[in-house]
Amino acid sequence: MDVGFLNEWGTLILSGIAILGWVFHSVTARSKDNSHIIEAMQARLMRVENELKHIPSKDEMHQMQIRTSEIQGVIKVIDERTQSLGRTVKRIEDYLLKKGEAS
Repeated sequence: MDVGFLNEWGTLILSGIAILGWVFHSVTARSKDNSHIIEAMQARLMRVENELKHIPSKDEMHQMQIRTSEIQGVIKVIDERTQSLGRTVKRIEDYLLKKGEAS
């Protein structure tokens, strides 16, 4: 074997190893740098998931809408009865005022 041949191949192999080492270092350094970002994102995701647990589901929202509609119906009935009672009280008041003027 020729020494020049070994020297050329040795240089190429060592250069390849150096390049691979640099690539490996770059990749692992980025992952280490990004690890705190990933941890922060995971913590944020956990907070969002915990908040979403308290939000009503689609079915629960539908039930609340139904109950709200029922309550609105009851309030309308109470309003009508209150207006009717108000008119009755007004008539009684007018009667008593007229009776008081006549005396």
